[in-house]
Amino acid sequence: MITIFLLTYYYQETTSALPFAGAFGLTRCALGFLPGFLVGCAESLEYIIYVATSCLSLCFMICSFSGLDVSWVPFLALMFYLSALIIHCSGGVVFWGFSNFMAFVSLIIIIIYCLGGIRYCDFKANASSASVDDPSTEIWFIGGFSAFLHVFPLTAWWYVGVESLGFACEYTIYIQ
Repeated sequence: MITIFLLTYYYQETTSALPFAGAFGLTRCALGFLPGFLVGCAESLEYIIYVATSCLSLCFMICSFSGLDVSWVPFLALMFYLSALIIHCSGGVVFWGFSNFMAFVSLIIIIIYCLGGIRYCDFKANASSASVDDPSTEIWFIGGFSAFLHVFPLTAWWYVGVESLGFACEYTIYIQ
């Protein structure tokens, strides 16, 4: 528990002292130019690999669902990258319109998935356990549901607070 407090205080103190967010800037200020450069290169490589693996996963899913041979994956990947390049280069209205459309489609897919899976949910069979005091009774959460409701907002706000610190650093005014 003490490590969580120390992590929170360290992160808060470090990010509030910088007028920007990001691991590159934090490393550059804390450890110097070379480690910051290496972290920046690692972040760039991370984003490149993430996009490439996402593209390949999408292409393999398209081949799997449509019955195409796997040899079509390079062509589909090229088409995906070209379409993404066209959308990004066309800018403003086209980019944000496409982003809003894809957000709406993603939300619809999530809703369909959740509504379609409701009939297969059996919380009592899959997530409940026997009480320590009385094995014949079942409990869903340690300390009961009221203990869960008491603790849940604290843990959720901790994550929100830690993430907010990094984003708030861009708007911090440094006063000497």
